Amino acid sequence: MAKLYRNQRGQIKLLEGDVQLVNEDGSPIEHHKTKFSICGCGKSKSILCDGSHKVAE
Repeated sequence: MAKLYRNQRGQIKLLEGDVQLVNEDGSPIEHHKTKFSICGCGKSKSILCDGSHKVAE
């Protein structure tokens, strides 16, 4: 079983186990092995946060 936690910066960090992220079609999403941030605002081009929320509109 994978154990995850969210730090104060919003990153999701892996404590133990393996995590595989996939798209709706089942294709894998490449991510850092032990930490990643899932986009919560919907502005990123993928499920992973790319910092798009920081760009002023």
